[in-house]
Amino acid sequence: MISDTKYIAYNLIPEMLIQPNLPTINGYINDNKIEIIIDTGSSSSHIFTSTIKRLNLLDQVDINEQHDMYGNGISKSKGRLWYQEIELNSNYIPVSFIVIDDIINNCDVILGNNFLQLYDALLDYNKKLLILNNNIKIPFNT
Repeated sequence: MISDTKYIAYNLIPEMLIQPNLPTINGYINDNKIEIIIDTGSSSSHIFTSTIKRLNLLDQVDINEQHDMYGNGISKSKGRLWYQEIELNSNYIPVSFIVIDDIINNCDVILGNNFLQLYDALLDYNKKLLILNNNIKIPFNT
């Protein structure tokens, strides 16, 4: 039975059996280029400790806001960056980040569902665009 459904899946929907890359976009924090992953599976937005250090934002991290985080296992956040503007296609957009240890190479920030919902985000995979508030269009990296 399983081998039958596996055969059908490989023949009818092979693209669903490949782990897709998450869409990425470029942005800026304080005129420093950052690599951003759009993650609809993340409930909150995150910035990595190496990015905090590189951008000299350590003094803005509230270390009293360290909490357990649940996802693929349990980890502890390193604090919260309460308010930071990110520049996306010449638009300055306020974000609040949870600071976490680096878990992804070549990435500085994860924008999660809290960001996507707040800015009424639309991910247009055909046009390779992140659209915020129906008018801010940010192209995916290819």
